[in-house]
Amino acid sequence: MKMTELEQLRTISHKIEGCLAASKKTAAMFESDEGSASKDACYRELKDQEKQLQKVLIELHAAMNQTVDYQLCEPEAKGQSLEQALIAIREATEAFQHSTKNSADHLRKVADNSARWISESLKSLKVDELKQITLSHTQTVETVTESAVKKVKNLIRWFKWERLGIAMIIAVSVSLLTGLFINDESPWDSHREVVAEREAGKMLFKAWPKLSTTEKQDIQNTATQYL
Repeated sequence: MKMTELEQLRTISHKIEGCLAASKKTAAMFESDEGSASKDACYRELKDQEKQLQKVLIELHAAMNQTVDYQLCEPEAKGQSLEQALIAIREATEAFQHSTKNSADHLRKVADNSARWISESLKSLKVDELKQITLSHTQTVETVTESAVKKVKNLIRWFKWERLGIAMIIAVSVSLLTGLFINDESPWDSHREVVAEREAGKMLFKAWPKLSTTEKQDIQNTATQYL
């Protein structure tokens, strides 16, 4: 195997170790920071490191394929070169396994720390403060509800008086139009005529005993003609 291929495998192994160290550093920052913004930044950094590790693994896969192709094309290569290649591959594999295990441990720590941070944040809320906030919002809702109900009542009352006024206007209009088109007189003229007839009837009732038989007969005949 050529030295350039061994150096390439060693370089990839160093890259994996670098990704592992960066993951450890990010996990330590996540554990030390308390703000949610810092935790989000650490989480994004972990995602970037994961992408970088995937690129390194792709390079490792390509280098291993290149090594196998080289051994197949040059069967006369020395056993020492093959042993060096196997050592480099074993080192890269061990580094990959170590990195995978530590990455899983880091992700587990991140999940545990997130759950603990959320739990502590919930515990930091005082019951009295929460109760006061709830009561304040309840009073606000009651005030808004009472105001809305009052507006609805006023609107209903306004519609009630409006309908009553419209009914009165319609009644007066119908009475006026009926008197004008049927009797050819206004309602107040009809009322005045009825009052006059009532007074005349009262006077006739009082004078009836004093009238003679002829006068009574004339009044009856006249009344019969108008019936």
